[in-house]
Amino acid sequence: MRRAQRFSNPWKRVGVFACDHLAHQDFAGMVSPYHVLREKRCFPRGCIYFRWRCRRLEKGKPCKRRFRHVGRLCRGCREYDEEKVHQQPRLLLTPGQWLDYRRELEAFEAWFDETVGRRVEVTGEVAEVKPSFVREVDAGTRVRYQGFLVVLAGAHLDWTRIDAPVYLKVSRSAQDRHAFRAGDRIECVATLGQDRGRIVLGRVGRVEVLERGRGRVWTAAEGLAAKHTASTFSCQPEACLRCSDGTLLDVFQDVGGVVRHYRRLLCLEGLSSPELCPRWTAGGGGP
Repeated sequence: MRRAQRFSNPWKRVGVFACDHLAHQDFAGMVSPYHVLREKRCFPRGCIYFRWRCRRLEKGKPCKRRFRHVGRLCRGCREYDEEKVHQQPRLLLTPGQWLDYRRELEAFEAWFDETVGRRVEVTGEVAEVKPSFVREVDAGTRVRYQGFLVVLAGAHLDWTRIDAPVYLKVSRSAQDRHAFRAGDRIECVATLGQDRGRIVLGRVGRVEVLERGRGRVWTAAEGLAAKHTASTFSCQPEACLRCSDGTLLDVFQDVGGVVRHYRRLLCLEGLSSPELCPRWTAGGGGP
């Protein structure tokens, strides 16, 4: 008989690494172990990048070429400069904690690498359902409506228990057909994958709703309407991430032939700032 296992998701563990790189300033320097160990592989040696600068813009003067930001097209301009920066993530764990974490990570990655791409039986309770969007910056900042993310607070994947969020990617038609909502207890089969350290399950099938919850039911038409009214925040306040009308927007940007992938917060109510939301104020999210 196959041995039962239990994991959190050590790829997304908070409090393992911090980094002063500009890309992580929105998260108070916190960076996921997945980013450090599996994506960038920058621990312990660090990474080197070039910080672009413009002497005119730094003095408050307009660019002669009418650019608003420094970019790769600025190279060759005598006002352009670049600074070579060496950045190194900081380990926040004690030696003993780091050893325990590495053991947990190795066991988790062994399970994941053995199971990824396979069909697994999934059982779990729905924590929330949100429409899923992607923005391609170099395609006219077009936003694509990809369906829905059904978030399980934790789940059994075959014999393995995951004590961390698990994301089901479902189509618009599947959401209209099954009417997933918070509080549902469901069973299904799906294909195991990951997205920047998040456990993501695709090709969801053989869905059975064991118990109905009382959460909001999103329809495909409502998701389409949200696409046209939603607004983007450059920051990602925790209160907004917990809000039923806050979701993450995946952004893909071609920078000099290299596709940069990052996330922004999308307010489905279309507010221009978190401070304008009464739930933000009531929940103590503001200053």
